[in-house]
Amino acid sequence: LLHPVRDRPALHQRTPESRQTRLMAMAKSFIAGNLNNAVSLADIADHLGITPRHLNRIFQRFCRMPVGRYVLQCKLARAREILSSGNASIKETARLCGFQGASYFIKMFKADSGITPAEFSAMRKTSD
Repeated sequence: LLHPVRDRPALHQRTPESRQTRLMAMAKSFIAGNLNNAVSLADIADHLGITPRHLNRIFQRFCRMPVGRYVLQCKLARAREILSSGNASIKETARLCGFQGASYFIKMFKADSGITPAEFSAMRKTSD
């Protein structure tokens, strides 16, 4: 006759590691779904029900960068996609990617890529 084992942890219980992995997935999903908005560390943490400090620690551990840097990288990747399509102006691309203005977008794009969005678009057009 078999009896249930009661002193072993239940399989459905989550370890701190799996909880952090789940939080990371939820945070990345929230960020991806809100790239067209100005998303702050506090917004993401509030959505997840954790403190901003805790969220930043998790991001540092899993992504090796702070949340703000990750959000910026995602926005710039999205901007490259939009610019590559050739269907939007630089101002429109900045707006679609949640930047407050085109000048800040251009500054961040150049700091990350070494070229301006206009130069990026021109290179894409000549390579097609």
